[in-house]
Amino acid sequence: MKCFFKWVFSIFSFSGQTPQWRDVPLLLAKCTVWGLLTGPIIAFVFILAEHPEAVVGYLLSPRELLTSSVVGVAWGLSFYIFLGLGNAFLKNWIGGYPRAISYTISVIFNVVGTSMAVLVAGSTSLFVTNQTFNIPADYYWRLAVINIALALGLGVIIKAFIHLRIEVEKTQNLLREQELATSRAQSLALQSQINPHFFFNTLNTISALIDDEPAAARRNIGRLADLFRYTLGCCTHSSTVDLDQELDFVRDYLAIEQERFRRRLNLELPESPNPGIQVPGLILQPLVENAIKHGIAPRIEGGTVAIRVQPAGDRVRITVRNTSDGEPLPDERSLYKPGHALDNVRARLRMFTGQPNPLVVATGFGYTEFGFEISSSAAAGKVSA
Repeated sequence: MKCFFKWVFSIFSFSGQTPQWRDVPLLLAKCTVWGLLTGPIIAFVFILAEHPEAVVGYLLSPRELLTSSVVGVAWGLSFYIFLGLGNAFLKNWIGGYPRAISYTISVIFNVVGTSMAVLVAGSTSLFVTNQTFNIPADYYWRLAVINIALALGLGVIIKAFIHLRIEVEKTQNLLREQELATSRAQSLALQSQINPHFFFNTLNTISALIDDEPAAARRNIGRLADLFRYTLGCCTHSSTVDLDQELDFVRDYLAIEQERFRRRLNLELPESPNPGIQVPGLILQPLVENAIKHGIAPRIEGGTVAIRVQPAGDRVRITVRNTSDGEPLPDERSLYKPGHALDNVRARLRMFTGQPNPLVVATGFGYTEFGFEISSSAAAGKVSA
């Protein structure tokens, strides 16, 4: 018996959530049982309140009990369909609209739903027994026409708002796609600015080796070919690359620079692989070149360039540190001159990370460091086709 009542009362268990269409027949069956059980009880309460002397006759009359059960089913189903299930589905249809609009539609729907439920339940009760209602025919039909007109009007309004929301979502998706395409084109354009500057400097390094060390020059020409292959391959067709690919590219670049600086240039590079992490193409080379130009080259004894990849939860911090004499850095305007490499790197990191100031500069006793953070979980989703 306890399980039976639990089964019946489960018609209220969706708690405003939209039920599946396949569950609706079972919900209506439960509501029917609910009406069969509550109809005689409610009728008993009304008879007891208005005609106590008729209670015994009511309880001993199978016809009266059956009639009250049918009336209970009519009222239960009417209100459950128009208000219970109706509101559950309505919330799903008008979800996402401004509160004022959804509230207005909900109020109108409930007024019409209540009127329709009373109309249907009253009509059914009137058909079952003439003692339930005594409504004049002209009033009855006027009420029916008004309810139908309101229901049709509400249906048109809801359909119009649903159509409007679909069109707005289509427009938003289109704008989002256009924004991504524009961002990708800007990123590739900024990335392409790095190529000629970088290769010009690399060719200068090789040309300086041709007379004195032709063997080293030949080795570096082979490395330069690998660098060309990287920049003209994945970096030309995609705004992002694997971090490990970018590190291999920087290793080849630093091998060329070591031919130039020899023992004056010491390197500390990450050895462990970094699978699944995406970075903008050619994002590390300008930082490494800046470290060599402003940190290593001016020092007679040279120094160290260290690249570190440090995972921290769902983020990864990548830094390029170089030995320095501790001189203060120039102001931001001088540091990020328009069109220069560092300004280019910062602009691409802004588009990649969405942060206003993604490139962080730190100085300490004997070092200068440029670093940025990316989300390791979201980075893979930024790969451009």
